Amino acid sequence: MNNTVLPYGVSDIKPIKEIEHCCPIIGCDTAIAVYPSRANPHNNESNYCVKHRIYCRKNTYIFKEKTDNLITDINLFKDIFGRQDSEKYDTGRIGYENSEDALSWNVFVTLQKAGELKAIPSLISGKPCEEEPELILWGYSLSDGSLVKELKCFRDKFEYSIQVKTEPDIILKTANEVFLIEAKFCSPNSRKDISVWRDKEIDGRTKKEYDSYKIRYKGLIGDVLNKGIIEGQDKFCSQLVRYALYAHNAYPSKNCYIVNLLPKKHKELDSIEGQFKPYLKKDTFKVITWEDIYGKLSDSKSKPGIVTLKRYLQRKTANFEKAFIIPIFAP
Repeated sequence: MNNTVLPYGVSDIKPIKEIEHCCPIIGCDTAIAVYPSRANPHNNESNYCVKHRIYCRKNTYIFKEKTDNLITDINLFKDIFGRQDSEKYDTGRIGYENSEDALSWNVFVTLQKAGELKAIPSLISGKPCEEEPELILWGYSLSDGSLVKELKCFRDKFEYSIQVKTEPDIILKTANEVFLIEAKFCSPNSRKDISVWRDKEIDGRTKKEYDSYKIRYKGLIGDVLNKGIIEGQDKFCSQLVRYALYAHNAYPSKNCYIVNLLPKKHKELDSIEGQFKPYLKKDTFKVITWEDIYGKLSDSKSKPGIVTLKRYLQRKTANFEKAFIIPIFAP
């Protein structure tokens, strides 16, 4: 694949009832002998389609070459996140059909290249945005490929001992505002048991113990969070909590928005605002959808990247089915 070829879309996928131990792509009769399972999770020749270069799973597929799932600036992605010193968590899933990282890269990098990123702050705040914001993905500046100093300082001060550190999916910075966006596609928002807040956090794999959230971020919590509300929950929205704490620490002089970006079909669309907003002392939480972003794309045919992005979002699949409530128009 190259930058002008879209990943497989809804018009390429067989009806689900026809996808049983075979490649999901229309017209392909490649048989799949064994689907990976929890007992045997690895991809190999038994679930690989040579013709379409995908590993087939029961309800989805994975590109063998993970960057085949990207529609723009593949070399830039490799330069920043393919390095051994990259601190991005889990780049291996970028080739998954349901990858929210691939979706985020395709949408936001295309908008940046087309000079249309300013539509997103306007969408979130409801106020006009006259400047193109700086784009930071997973903590890395796309202009120089480095981890931004604010995040490095936050991790060094508050998270030096933990394995999975704060990693905002998308940050948009303007002169006066910062938008920290937690992007979701098929997965739910991260939640942790309230014991992790009060007592100790224990790594499920290594069994290593870490300080609780209450101890780790004690210098920030009182300024940002209504901790009594959080402590009354059985589980709390851990990732969004981290975003709020990071925003307060890194950008004290700017207006910061914490944003949850979801598909319209996401099961939390109607509930997450009511659940998370009371955590915050300031009214800075917003929920937007991928479909909202699509609605802000310009109609200019002079920007081929935007034309391609529209086609990509119209055709995008999740678990073999159409992902977004967006009509498909002729190219």
